[in-house]
Amino acid sequence: MKRHFLTLLAVVLVITWFLSSAHGAPIVVRIGHDGATAQPYHPALELTAKIIAERTKNEVNLQIFPSGQLGSQQEQMLGTIQGTQEMWMSNPAWLAQYSPKVGILSAAYLFRDLDHMYKVLRGPIGEELFKELPPKIGVRVLDVWYLGTRQTTLRDKSAATPEEFRGIKLRAPGAPTYIEAVRVLGANPTPMGFGEVYMALKTGVIDGQENPLTTIKSSKFNEVCKYLVLTSHMVDSIIPQINERSWKGLKPEYQKIVIEAFREGGKLNDKLILDGEASLVEEFQKGGMTVIRPNLELFRTRARQVPERFKNLWEEGMIEKIQAVK
Repeated sequence: MKRHFLTLLAVVLVITWFLSSAHGAPIVVRIGHDGATAQPYHPALELTAKIIAERTKNEVNLQIFPSGQLGSQQEQMLGTIQGTQEMWMSNPAWLAQYSPKVGILSAAYLFRDLDHMYKVLRGPIGEELFKELPPKIGVRVLDVWYLGTRQTTLRDKSAATPEEFRGIKLRAPGAPTYIEAVRVLGANPTPMGFGEVYMALKTGVIDGQENPLTTIKSSKFNEVCKYLVLTSHMVDSIIPQINERSWKGLKPEYQKIVIEAFREGGKLNDKLILDGEASLVEEFQKGGMTVIRPNLELFRTRARQVPERFKNLWEEGMIEKIQAVK
């Protein structure tokens, strides 16, 4: 019954959306994310919205909802698929439950650096992986942005090797590849919603968490953790996705403007994140955190075992194909 209601609601919303466009009212596109407004991708989305409004003469209005206002990550993903929400910002890992092949893009130690990530995700491999999403689940990827290189913070326990991470409860997003990445470090993955992490760290429910430096800063995880471990276990992306019916409801000239606007917004996002990564380690250290620089080869060795665990979900040889991109 609930599923039928949600489907009916999605149809009603899409019809309303089309009718508003036909009668000259601005097309409202709601995009949600679970980060704070201090996250670099939030001002980047504001720039994107400004460009879209200017170039469509206010015919398309991108409305931004931060901090999980439209629901949890799982709820927003489902809403975008069903059309009760037009757009969502997320990591590729969240789509793996609907398109398992895409999950490979969040494997630990997959990308060498940001340049490698973009050559893969904006190149033929990314195009191949993303093209099945519109017909399969009704969602289209509009661009790829840099979320940051994921590092680890620990509340009151120091760790620099997989052996030292053993027994540490490390929060992980609920997607399988994120959970596996925590296992690669040697820790015990503790799936938890992003909005719960700060208090869980403060009260000792978990021992640590892993996120890019700018996310650590914007969410104030550095205030409740004594140790920063530079595990650099994932060069992570965040992708703007749109419901396919909503996308097809835009005029071709508006589609072009939207794609161009997201690419320009992405440039600001990347600059803010790279600037943060260049300064935040020193800032955290001055703020009292102990910075640990482990031998990453200890973790990379464990990461080489991951493809075997996902062999029934990932395309055979895809890891090698990705890592061969120069």
